[in-house]
Amino acid sequence: MVIIMDKDKKKNILKVISIFLAVFIMVPMFIMIILYNTNDKFNNMAEGYLRKAPGFIGDYFSKYPTEEERDEKIAYISDYYISIDKTSASEKLYIIKGQDEELFHDIIGNMRHISTQRTEDIVKLIRNIEIKKDPLIATYDEIKEDSLSKLEEDIKKFEDTKTNVLIKDIKENYIGNREKSQYLVKVFNSMEQDKLAELFFYDKEIKENFLNRIDPIRKEQIVPVLLAKNVEGKELLKLSQQYSVMDPEKAYGEIGNEDNYSIDQLSQIFMNMEIADAARILKYGDDTEFVKNLFNGIREYEQLYSIDDTKTIEITKAINYLNYYEGKIKELASIYDKMNSQDVANILERLLMSGSGEKIDFFEVDNSDIYETNDLKIAVDVLNQIKKSKVSEILENMEPRKAADLSKKLTL
Repeated sequence: MVIIMDKDKKKNILKVISIFLAVFIMVPMFIMIILYNTNDKFNNMAEGYLRKAPGFIGDYFSKYPTEEERDEKIAYISDYYISIDKTSASEKLYIIKGQDEELFHDIIGNMRHISTQRTEDIVKLIRNIEIKKDPLIATYDEIKEDSLSKLEEDIKKFEDTKTNVLIKDIKENYIGNREKSQYLVKVFNSMEQDKLAELFFYDKEIKENFLNRIDPIRKEQIVPVLLAKNVEGKELLKLSQQYSVMDPEKAYGEIGNEDNYSIDQLSQIFMNMEIADAARILKYGDDTEFVKNLFNGIREYEQLYSIDDTKTIEITKAINYLNYYEGKIKELASIYDKMNSQDVANILERLLMSGSGEKIDFFEVDNSDIYETNDLKIAVDVLNQIKKSKVSEILENMEPRKAADLSKKLTL
């Protein structure tokens, strides 16, 4: 009976010890483990103590960074991925996601604080990498990329092509074709606006077909440009009229170079002039490169307006004629300058009497008399090349009425 009592007593003591261990050791340890895994502050504090522990425990925890160190590294990595190329960043983050998804989300979260839009772009690229494993999606993306690539190529091609050539191509291959015209709207929506405005400005059919079909915002950008080009066209037409009646040598000083106007504006100014007026101005120039660029510009505008006969050829002929005529007048003036004034007066009287001012030579362009040369004009032009003192002597020796007529013409 005594022995049984001793055994029960020992069991009770063991139970008490077990309960004590459970309550005062195991339960606190269990709570600490929960806190370690759920509470960042406790976790950081615990790891701080464990790093200082002797032996392998301290060595083990020393290998892992603190929360502050981890945050610093994540911040550094986030800055780096935001700064580099999006494609490169997405590839690197895709690898991280496969190895440690928690770290991946921490980095992405930090990146969003730096740049939300750029981070979203990178996340989309990562998503593309993931879904490209699907053959259907990969094929779809490839086709879409090819379409975008072709669109970009066509936009550049349209921008680089001369406007008159582009107008012809559009009218021949796009207008009237529903599918192609829909594609052309996409091209127009992304084209450089000045080039698009040129197309609409110089071709009414293209404008009527596409201006109201392009993106409304794009249309709002184009309309003011069209209005500005219209205003500029009217101003250049006025300048053409002003320079046509100006002293040709003075006019050349202002429009015989690119100091005041661009070659494009000068091309329009000269194209709007009469051939005779343009030739009178350009004959004062010796800059062959300028004339070449000017004539190229005029020809481009003629093509834009569908003018078949090029004005530049007729202007060149007119310039050649003027140079030839003026050369002959100078030769004649040089001869008369050396002659006796009475003899010259007699020659001029006979010249005026025989010709009576009738046309004796002309230069014809487009079935119209561009330059007329008659006896009276020759007499005036010759006297204009002779010294004034000599001219006075000649007029004094002429019949008064004829001398008066010549004087009037010389004054004009």
